[in-house]
This record gives sequence, structure tokens and C-alpha cells, in this order.
Amino acid sequence: MVRVPPRAAVRATRQSVAFFHPTVDDVRTWQAPPRTVALAKPEAPVVVDRKLVDQIFELFPQITNIQVISGFLKERQLAYSAQSWETLKNERVIPALEAGRLRIDDLTAILAEAEEHGNQHVFLFQCSRQHAADILDARRVSDVAGKLGFSQAHVLSQPDVPTLSDIRMDRDGSLVVKIIERRSRDRVVRERFIGGYKVHFIQTVHERAVNVAKMHRDGILELRISSRRGNADYGKDVTVLRRQIEPLVPIGEFSEWSIGAAKHAIWQNRASLASAVRFGDSRVRNDYGTVITAAARNRETDLNEDESATNSLNAFLSSEEAWFDTSNLWWLRNEETGTPSKNIHVRLAGDVNEFCITSNCSQRDYDYVFNEIKRHNR
Repeated sequence: MVRVPPRAAVRATRQSVAFFHPTVDDVRTWQAPPRTVALAKPEAPVVVDRKLVDQIFELFPQITNIQVISGFLKERQLAYSAQSWETLKNERVIPALEAGRLRIDDLTAILAEAEEHGNQHVFLFQCSRQHAADILDARRVSDVAGKLGFSQAHVLSQPDVPTLSDIRMDRDGSLVVKIIERRSRDRVVRERFIGGYKVHFIQTVHERAVNVAKMHRDGILELRISSRRGNADYGKDVTVLRRQIEPLVPIGEFSEWSIGAAKHAIWQNRASLASAVRFGDSRVRNDYGTVITAAARNRETDLNEDESATNSLNAFLSSEEAWFDTSNLWWLRNEETGTPSKNIHVRLAGDVNEFCITSNCSQRDYDYVFNEIKRHNR
């Protein structure tokens, strides 16, 4: 059961599910007036919800960095230099909010983009385009959201129970459902020998997790599960998220969308992708249970440059019974287009419909990687 926060419990940041959620790219389309034109100044400073700003800035360090927020302010032609989060908030952001040159929605757009993209295990499912169209009917989505008691998106930290944070129709016609939860794990903080016994002192650590479901018009459903520490089985997380979104995305007609073809095609097209992809550790297997692993020397080494390794993998894959099990890829920063804006580490591993982006990234970088996987998965 997923909880919908009462209106009085948290501060709302956006209005109806009938409107698309502004992304950072949308905000960037704002153009400053020419310098020769005097900007109209408000008669009085805008009243700023300081508690909401504090809440947003408590979350920023968990999912992004000062450079990202400063860069956003710089693009808006606002004062942006800061050496600490407190300075950035109190001396840069709050004055801009009070002057009306920055909006709370701008901050929540940055927060949403950062927490919804990357550092996730993504599981893909597929249904027919007609079923997708039925699910994505705007009136239906609005009606279901209303029955769930949802009217506005919320900024949440670590709710006691999994809580519905956002339901929205994005500009591309896709449906996004976001659920925030608090996870707990035990960490050994000290070890002592007492009376012949080894005693572990264990601290329970609470962490914020953001899980996202995104339903596309082409019938592809993404279930993005916030990554756990260490080697984790995400099967339970997927099952729980599927149950949580069931009223909005009935999943009875969905099937797993295997990305096995993408793993194979990306490897086969490695020559044409040489400037875009760096290949790391890879593993192939066959129907007889035989496994071959090729390990790159380090994270900066391209496995594709090792002729012996590539020949071994190609020889093994020449059999119809063999397939790619695991691919470690880095989609490389593109200096010309700026997309990706940095090297993006992607693991095509785990379940047949699973991939992982190992760190937070921008929506533009995430969409680039996702579209490349889709493009090769034919």
C-alpha cells in the first residue's frame, strides 16, 4: 500500500496532473532581456517559503553537487559562485527568489531531474501501443489520481511508509509516477572482544530511495529502482513497485522486454561506436552453462582494443547457443554536441530486461543512453 500525503503534511510544489512537469531543459529556455533594457523590479520582495527551500537544500547534497546548481544559476545570469551549500542557499538562491528572478518551481525541477535519473536499476516491460494509449488517456489519469486522493506533487525526505510523491504527464505524453520511501540497513561501526566473544556494534542507517515508473506511448514501461548498496536482488522491489502503480498502470498485459538483442548489437557494432562507447568487463555464456569473462585492465581501458580478448568473445558468440550475459559500458562524453555531458557508466546485466546506470545524471544524458539501448534492441 502506498500512502498519499495529506495536503497539510507537506508543501505542494506543482498543481494538476493534467499539466506537464517542467524539466531543467524547459527552465533553460528562458531568455534574459538585452542588457540595455532595464528589468522591472517588483515593488516588494517576493515572499519565499524558507522551510521549503531548506527542505530542498537538505536533499540536494544527497543527489547532486554545488557545481550543478551553480551552473544552473549561471545560465540564468544570476550570481552563482559559492563554496558551500549554505552560501549557495543564503547568498545566491534566496536573494534571487526574493527578487523574482528565480522560482521555487525552478528548484523543484532541478531536484526532480536529479533524483529521477541515474543511480538506478531499470527494468523494462512492454505492452501494445493501444493498451499504452488507453493507460495514457489524460482524463483517465486525472480521474485515477483523484480517486487516490492525489492533487499535487510534494517534496519529501524520508517518509515513514512509501509515499506517492508525484503523478504527472510529461511533455512527450508519457506518464511518470514517483514513490519515495525510507530504507534501513545495518552498518558495523565498531568491533570488540569481550569475555572471549567478538562483539559487533551495529548502527541502523536510514536512507532515502526514489522509485519511478515511466509509461511511454510506444508501450515501453520503465521501472526505475533506486540502487541498493552491494549485490542486491531487486525482484522484490520490482514486485512492490508494480503493485503500487497498479491503479495507474494496470500491468496484466505487460511482458518483460528483453535487452539481449541490444547487448549483442552494441558489441557487434563496436567499430562504428568506437568514439561513443568504451567497453569494460564483459561476460558471455551459452546454453550448456559455459561462461567466458573478459576483464579490462582498469576502468580507463577499452576492452575493444585488446584483439585477443575480442577474438575470444567473437569465437564464443559465433555459436547460436551463446549470448551476452553482462556488458560494462561507458557512453562517452560528446565534446561537439554536449550529450552525453559526461561519461555515463552503464551495466547491461542481471535480469533479461534490466540495466543499471551507476550514478546520478541529467535527464538529457539518461534519455540519450536509454534511446541508444532501444535503438540497438531490434
